[in-house]
Amino acid sequence: MSYNKYIQYDIGKRLSIVSLYNQAVIETVKVDDNVVENAKKLVKNTSMHEMDALHLSCAILGNTDIFLTVDDKLIRACSKLNLNIKVINPANLGA
Repeated sequence: MSYNKYIQYDIGKRLSIVSLYNQAVIETVKVDDNVVENAKKLVKNTSMHEMDALHLSCAILGNTDIFLTVDDKLIRACSKLNLNIKVINPANLGA
């Protein structure tokens, strides 16, 4: 595949992912004491940064099926936990 065709393919794939994301996001989770306490536990038990833990905590308590991130370190940290959601890179969403 030529470089230009690869770029076109990559852009098309990313636009598809963004479109899927925009269709799927239907709920906002408010940060309350439960979210904060869960985030504190995630930080204590992992190498996760505080804001990542807060974001993930919102997803967990919001009963999200999939949590998308491009942060490989966060994906690795989550893979060591027994979470009720999938934490994946959006580039791997269709894989």
